[in-house]
Amino acid sequence: LEILDIEGVLILDSKYTRVYGREYTPVPLTIQTFKEGLHTNNDTSIFLTGDSNTLVLYRKINDIFIIFYGNSYCNELFLNSMMNVFVESLTILMKNEVTCTNIDSKYDYLILLIEYFIYDGMFMVDTVEELVKMVPKRNFENIKGMPVPKGFSSIFKKVKFFK
Repeated sequence: LEILDIEGVLILDSKYTRVYGREYTPVPLTIQTFKEGLHTNNDTSIFLTGDSNTLVLYRKINDIFIIFYGNSYCNELFLNSMMNVFVESLTILMKNEVTCTNIDSKYDYLILLIEYFIYDGMFMVDTVEELVKMVPKRNFENIKGMPVPKGFSSIFKKVKFFK
């Protein structure tokens, strides 16, 4: 009896370099397994790998691939629905700009989103609103630097300790 909804999550950039990866089964798969089925002109696609009999669902957003994979008997419709929840939540957290550079700068959001969304291969949330609400917000996101009065830095120049 298989209780896992998903065997792994993989996020690749446009050069097929691993940005994030997590396996929930003891059988790891390589990027080469997926690379032959990924097409840069499709937004969303689903395919079976020939050698490992794994169902792969991926979505291309700008310059990244988001890949969910499971055994060949998993429910494709449910997997696609969960992919939609994940992508919409990621889009909200990345402020409608899901790119590799934006993910690099907000990598903590990506990790937290996946940790709250998937627990040991089982999806824990099924709505975008609930998932986004669970992810803690950055309290430093909109904070500007402390204003320094003009001429204040000249005080430090006068102190011999800072020379």
